[in-house]
Amino acid sequence: MEIRQIRPEERAEYGRLCSLCFTYPYRDESADIAVETETQQRQYRGAFDDQGKLCSGMIQLDMGCHFHGHEVKLLGIGGVVSHPGHRNAGGIRALFEEGLPRARREGYVFSALYPFSHAYYRKFGYELAQVTREATFDPRELRQDLRRAAYTELVLPEDESGREAVRQVYEIYARERNFSVHRDEARWKSKWSGTPWEQLKYLYLFRDAQENPIAWWVGEIEPRGERGQLHLLDMAWINPEGMEAIFAMLRGGNEYRQVRMAVPADLELRFLMREPHVLQERTYCNGMARVLDVRRALALLPAPVLPESFTVKVADGQIPENNGTFRVLGDGLELRVEDAGDEQADLETDIGGLTLLILGKMNLAEFAMMSRGHVRRMTPLMEALLIHRQTFLYDPF
Repeated sequence: MEIRQIRPEERAEYGRLCSLCFTYPYRDESADIAVETETQQRQYRGAFDDQGKLCSGMIQLDMGCHFHGHEVKLLGIGGVVSHPGHRNAGGIRALFEEGLPRARREGYVFSALYPFSHAYYRKFGYELAQVTREATFDPRELRQDLRRAAYTELVLPEDESGREAVRQVYEIYARERNFSVHRDEARWKSKWSGTPWEQLKYLYLFRDAQENPIAWWVGEIEPRGERGQLHLLDMAWINPEGMEAIFAMLRGGNEYRQVRMAVPADLELRFLMREPHVLQERTYCNGMARVLDVRRALALLPAPVLPESFTVKVADGQIPENNGTFRVLGDGLELRVEDAGDEQADLETDIGGLTLLILGKMNLAEFAMMSRGHVRRMTPLMEALLIHRQTFLYDPF
């Protein structure tokens, strides 16, 4: 089996394979491929049999994200497919085992994907990275004292200055939220394409009294009974005034009787409601991630004001450089990570377990109860560092 780039002239074969596996009509993408950059073309990877037939494929996306105030490289995984006649032949495993070590060498710190099965991708070191709450509520039950913005603008496709203001707000918003991804032009286009009068899609920008942009939301009306349901697709704000402005506007909407939205991890809608009984929330597990570079990921965590150290032993089935025992040292200002040789580790785990701890999906006490590894000794630095944290992995890819 050969693992390599899917060449531009082979992309139609990959497209037909995606059509077969994801059950959607095939569309000729030759015009799009012709204008792709070399970097974009290299992202398509395939497993080929001895006759040169494409058996499995995926897109290994060159992305970036925020993590505790740092900008880091993120390998996004999408379009994972295997021909039905070649499943269980090891093609996907071979793609991961070739691609993950290479990505680490190229400077990627994390990888993320949206799985069809969490159990399946755990085999490659991925673990649950995002638990999303979807809420529906009657906007008329939002609190009356929520402050409205000084200025509210409907941003249309031709309004370049309005869209630039939307980008500026997002960059400020994303900077403080772990795993918020950098959005290129194509990603922004998918967010705001469409108009109110053709696609019933709306993009609203809010400004303060000094006309500085402070928040925005984008959504579309879905047919539902006498009045439609507003599906909020995305939003961002830079201060509490901006957040309140979003929901103050929603409260006054007459075009819809219900709002549906994925709730950002740091927002508790019940405190915005006059009557929380009308709020309905369901929780679902979606995005997964894995650490690609143990040393760098540990060093990026915010250091507690607690000079101390601990050791962690890691097992990674795909990336040999992540195997071993590492000493994490904190001086109260920053963390350093160094090899600890054969020293007995305070904590032992596989790469998936370490990912859960670094992302903050488990704290240390929960980790000890869940049998994801062995905690030999809990130090104050470990307890202060390995705590619950929020992730914002909401951009599909």
